[in-house]
Amino acid sequence: RGPLQGPLDLDLESSGGVVSHLNAQWQPGRVLLKGLELHVKGLKGASGGRGRSLGLRAARQAEVRYGEAGLSVSGLDLVMSPSGRLQAQGALAPDKLDLRVMLDGLALEPWRALAPTLPLGTAEARVRLSGNPARPGGDFRLGVRGLRVAGSPLAPLDVALAGGIEHGGAGSALTARLELDPQAVKALGGSEARLNLRLPLLFGPDGLPGPAPQGRLAGQARWEGAVGPVWSLLPLADRRLNGRISLNLNLGGTLAAPRVTGGLRVNKARYEDLLLGVLLTDINLRLDLDGKRSAARPGKNDARHAETAEATGGNLPLAGSMRLELTAADGLGGSLRLTGGGAPDGGNLDL
Repeated sequence: RGPLQGPLDLDLESSGGVVSHLNAQWQPGRVLLKGLELHVKGLKGASGGRGRSLGLRAARQAEVRYGEAGLSVSGLDLVMSPSGRLQAQGALAPDKLDLRVMLDGLALEPWRALAPTLPLGTAEARVRLSGNPARPGGDFRLGVRGLRVAGSPLAPLDVALAGGIEHGGAGSALTARLELDPQAVKALGGSEARLNLRLPLLFGPDGLPGPAPQGRLAGQARWEGAVGPVWSLLPLADRRLNGRISLNLNLGGTLAAPRVTGGLRVNKARYEDLLLGVLLTDINLRLDLDGKRSAARPGKNDARHAETAEATGGNLPLAGSMRLELTAADGLGGSLRLTGGGAPDGGNLDL
């Protein structure tokens, strides 16, 4: 009878396809990780053959403390096999938040044995949270050095996604931006590339984030250049697309009533589907989004959109109107011309 006082020691082992060893000690308010090893053997590589092994081991002891004062983790240091290292430490209390996670030198190619669609390259990550649960702050950076897609003719690229949590007069938000160095943009056939997003958030007393429907939404997407090199990154070996593309989109409004303005231009493009034997040449596309109320003629979808507008406080889920112009040829003398407009979500479509 009565509460457990400890300490209690735990020692587990497994063998076979999964070889593991866990050595830990528990006592009230504290867990000590003395040793950890985990290896998965006999995996089939992406290029065939077996015998690949993946795993991790703890480089040193790690400690977890918990109780009314909060939760803390220290000394977590995992060495990945065949490469990479993951380190983490942090503390969570009613008035304090401090978390740091670092990933270095994780080669992605071996892990294709578990996830064949993974690209090639070396992953790295930095995540830092600070402040307190009700008003957290921090930043992150997730990147891949030497990113390459198997079968793509493109040279390896360095790419990263960076951002953080910000607070200001417009409320709290999660921000993110795509980082591409000029050499990477040039290798992708472009002269300008930009992608960023501001997602409004609400934080509860426990620090868990949630969307802020009426918070300010913002974002940009820019691309100027060829479409072929970017297309080659997709797993569509039997389909080819070449030409010039100009993308200029701005995201605004709120989560409850987002607004997109800008447009898309595709000039002198060529699409080929080798499997179906489809060939389209001289493709020209012009798509304009004005972010204003659609002026298209009323249609059968009006009732549905009216109900949606009422549910979102009088605004359509994606406010604005679009105008589309598309021309293409089949290479044998035939041609296609398509024009029309409507709402960005397909409502009031008139082609």
